[in-house]
Amino acid sequence: MTVCAEVSFDELIEDAAARAGLRRTRGGGWKTRAGRGAVTLNVRRLPDGWLAFECAGRRAPSDEQLLREQAAWLGPVKLQRTPDAAEVRRVVELPLPDAQRTFPSVSGHELAESLEKELVEFFSDLFRWATRCLGGSEVHTWEETVPLQMDRLANWLREGGYSPTYVSDSEVRLVLKRKGWDGDVRFCAGEGRLRAVMSLGFWPQLSRVSRHAMIALAMEANDRCRLCRIAIPPEANVDGQNQGGDHSEEYGRGATRRREHTLALEAQFDLTGLPPITADQPVRSAFGRELLTAIVDAFRLNLCRLAVELDVLAHNQELAGSILRHEGAEKPGAP
Repeated sequence: MTVCAEVSFDELIEDAAARAGLRRTRGGGWKTRAGRGAVTLNVRRLPDGWLAFECAGRRAPSDEQLLREQAAWLGPVKLQRTPDAAEVRRVVELPLPDAQRTFPSVSGHELAESLEKELVEFFSDLFRWATRCLGGSEVHTWEETVPLQMDRLANWLREGGYSPTYVSDSEVRLVLKRKGWDGDVRFCAGEGRLRAVMSLGFWPQLSRVSRHAMIALAMEANDRCRLCRIAIPPEANVDGQNQGGDHSEEYGRGATRRREHTLALEAQFDLTGLPPITADQPVRSAFGRELLTAIVDAFRLNLCRLAVELDVLAHNQELAGSILRHEGAEKPGAP
C-alpha cells in the first residue's frame, strides 16, 4: 500500500499493532500475550502490495487430512507446508488498496491527514481479526459484524464487471465461464459464517493412484497460490471410498480387481469475522472491492487451470503415477 511520504507503512503497522494490544517479540514478530494460548504473528508486506500474516507451524499431518482441515477454519486461513514439508504454518494473505490509486484526487499532506486515522483503525482491526483466525480462536460471526451486506457485495461485483445470477439476503451467485464447463461461485452467509465457494469437481470412480496424484496437486496449489484455499468439503465421504465396494477392470491380458475411490474438491475463501466494511469509509470500501476482485480472479484461475488438471489426472492413471514418482523424488530425504 502506498500511502504517502508522511505516513510510512512501517509506522502504520507499529501503531496498528500497538492499538490491537500486540507487543514486539525478540524475533521481530508480534505476540498477543504471554503464557499458554499466546499467538505470535509474523507480518510481512509483500512486493506487490499484499499483506501476509503468518503463524508458527506444527507437525504436518497427511495431505488428505490437511485438505480436510482447510475447510474447518473460519477466516481465509491457508494451511501451508514449510519447504521441507515437515511442518504446517497458518497464513492469511490479503490484497491492500493502493491509496494513491484509490484516492487520486487527494495527495500529499492532505491524504495523510484525511486517511491516517482510518488506516490505523482498519489495520488494528485486521491485526485483531488475523490473530483470532490464526490462533484458532472463535471469531466474530456474520451476524455480529455484518462485514458485507449481500446487496453491496453484488454491487461491487457488478462494478468489477461481473454479473451475479442470483442475489438474496443470504446468498449471491456468480457464474464463471470456461469452455466445456462453468464454475458456480456462491457467496453464502449463515450459521455464523460468510464463505465463497466454487466446486472444482466430484469424481466418483477413481483409482488409488489418480486420487493420490490429485490430492498432491491440490496441496501444491495451496502451497503456491494466494487467497483462496483448496479443500475437501466436510460433507465428502470420510474414507473417500464408494459404498459400492470393489469393481473389476481390464488391464492388458487379464482382469484385476481394485477398489474405486471418490474425491470432491472445492476452492474456498472464508470472509467470516472480517473487519466491518462500510461504504462511508473510503479505505474499508476500497479494500472490500479489491478483495472481491482478487477472490473472483483466484476462482477463475482455479477453474481454468486447476480444475482442468485435476480432471486430466482423474482419467489418466499413467500420468498420475508419473507425477507421484516425480513428487517422491523431490521430497526431502528421498533417494
